[in-house]
Amino acid sequence: MIDSYKYNIGGIIKGVISLFIIMFLLTGCGSGEDTEVKPTGISFSKKYVVGEDIQNGDITDFYYTVENINYDAFYQRYRIYVEDGKHMFFHEKRERKNDYGPATEEDTTRTGTMELSEEQWSKLYDFLDGGVVKAREESSESGGSGPWLYLYWTNDKSKYQQFTFDSYDTETAFEDYCDSLASDSEGGIMYKLEFDGYGFKSDKTRYSEGEEVTAYYDIFATDTDYSFYTDSEDVDLKQAFDSSKGYVFTFTMPAHDVTLSVKSRNSMEYDPDANNSYDPDDPSNIGDTGNTGDTDNSENDLSKDNTVTETWFCPECGCKNDRKYCSDCGFKKPE
Repeated sequence: MIDSYKYNIGGIIKGVISLFIIMFLLTGCGSGEDTEVKPTGISFSKKYVVGEDIQNGDITDFYYTVENINYDAFYQRYRIYVEDGKHMFFHEKRERKNDYGPATEEDTTRTGTMELSEEQWSKLYDFLDGGVVKAREESSESGGSGPWLYLYWTNDKSKYQQFTFDSYDTETAFEDYCDSLASDSEGGIMYKLEFDGYGFKSDKTRYSEGEEVTAYYDIFATDTDYSFYTDSEDVDLKQAFDSSKGYVFTFTMPAHDVTLSVKSRNSMEYDPDANNSYDPDDPSNIGDTGNTGDTDNSENDLSKDNTVTETWFCPECGCKNDRKYCSDCGFKKPE
């Protein structure tokens, strides 16, 4: 009886202790949901004013970013920074027309970097003057399209970097001025290289005006002739063939987008019009068949001199051949 009593008392004590532990854990979890935990050493109410607490020479970096990841996605960034004692300006614009985001580097339509003059930097600083810097909040980029503004300065302690202009008018004036600088910066507008057909490759798809473009086409079959062309009359398309890369195309990017296209046909197809121009009664054709006249027909004897020991690609049209003359355009095999 005594042992049974002791056992019951012990079970009650264990039950009470377990109940207290559960209540403590539940209370702790509930209070954690209602209480915002902030990093130590940061005052979210502390503010620094550019021109008062932050001087011109204190600023090392400034970022302006706006982005839309929904339909007709876009991304715009302006950056002002110090490099080797010089004030620099960088801009990048990405656009994904008629599609959802986020826009990536492949969608870049305009980018460039330039060194700012003293006058240009002074103008940009005037826009920042009077703005407020406070502690960064991790939620500032959690949604919306921005703009997100961050100012880095010599005494920001890696904490106080989130920036706000002194007014909306100042912010829009800053955006307009940055857009004018972007037009003057190196790189400028970038134009797109597009492909109409499978098999094309290039290291990138955006080029500045005057930049050298290189593209490749490495899908080709036997007994097939290929012709390549662009949609622009002002493009001087040069073509070569590389045994490891296939067809190689080069041209200079004009001030507009360019589409590179391919057409192919079976070179073994019967062409009923191939010999329509032959007139057996024409004296100039004597010897063409290899059966009449005294004319030296060694150049026209397809069974002998017109064959070659290895295949070659025509430098004019890119057609693959096994005879001295191109079956597509008639170009003679280079010696």
